[in-house]
Amino acid sequence: MTSVTRTIGFALATTLLGSMALAAPQDRAEMFERLDADGNGQITQADLDAARQERFDAIDTDGNGMLTADELVAHERLRADQRRIYRVERMIARMDQDGDGQINAVEMMSPERQQVPRGLIERMDTDGDGSVTHEEFADFAPRGMRPRGDEHGHKGRVGRFIDPAER
Repeated sequence: MTSVTRTIGFALATTLLGSMALAAPQDRAEMFERLDADGNGQITQADLDAARQERFDAIDTDGNGMLTADELVAHERLRADQRRIYRVERMIARMDQDGDGQINAVEMMSPERQQVPRGLIERMDTDGDGSVTHEEFADFAPRGMRPRGDEHGHKGRVGRFIDPAER
């Protein structure tokens, strides 16, 4: 089995079953209803098989009974877009103080929404000029502000601060 075949097989399995594992608790009731194909209040193997077939058919846009890499990529892009929309809608709901469904500059910059703790610039600014130079940032970074990832962008490991001149 080639690595491309394994990758496509994994993508297909993830696509056909993955959303079930990722569902939020409030979405699980809806997920149960969708999986209960015959509507009898129980999920059987036949229900799961029907759900997989329905998902397969939705991905198989040309209807030939075969999934191509292009069809899988298009489906994964659609799912990624749906996840982004969901995250953005949740962000707007959290930040939208006046309930108009939009975030204005005041809402975005309100103190309770601050991503950077107050006083951070003052702690990093060792020469007291009101701004942080690259050197001041690099000196401060080892104390807990280092970017995530290594110099190749691999996340999950703490990497060293990369001087732009080294790139």
